[in-house]
Amino acid sequence: MSTDTWIQKEKERLTEDIEGIRSDIDRLINGEILEDALPRLIQDKVISQQDIKKFRQRTLDTCNDIKYTIKKLMEAEQDQEKRRSAFAAISSVAVLDSEVAWLTSHMEGLRQAIMHISQKAIKVLNWLINHLKPIIQRISTRLWQLISSLMTPKSWTVQGDAGVNLFGLKGSVGISITFGS
Repeated sequence: MSTDTWIQKEKERLTEDIEGIRSDIDRLINGEILEDALPRLIQDKVISQQDIKKFRQRTLDTCNDIKYTIKKLMEAEQDQEKRRSAFAAISSVAVLDSEVAWLTSHMEGLRQAIMHISQKAIKVLNWLINHLKPIIQRISTRLWQLISSLMTPKSWTVQGDAGVNLFGLKGSVGISITFGS
């Protein structure tokens, strides 16, 4: 393969990759990839619509800059023009990388915050289940023992709907006890 053929193929590959990035960014923002993740984060106000619009615009502008500087590099006749275009292309790639790094950093910060919140929520959940729930159950048992020792039930009924579990019934549960002689 001649040098000219290789250079032309590399230009085509670069152009394809740049167009791929442009397409992927649009698909990410529009929710066509990652199961609508980014639009959902915007909707839930975890990340601002304005920040994402700016990210998209800066990324697309940078992709255009890279394509333009590659074209200029290919057309350059003098070494100075080639160096200027090469530097501009490499600089634009660094800018593109920093844009993606910004969003990556933002998502990593969210992930860490969610993990922190999740860990705190798990601690609270475990405390409720392992500490309060047994105390409430103990109070309920002792209260029923106290009531049954102080009073004689005349009649009682238990009603329930699906959901909560009491006496094997799931749902909202109601107990009606009539005391007397």
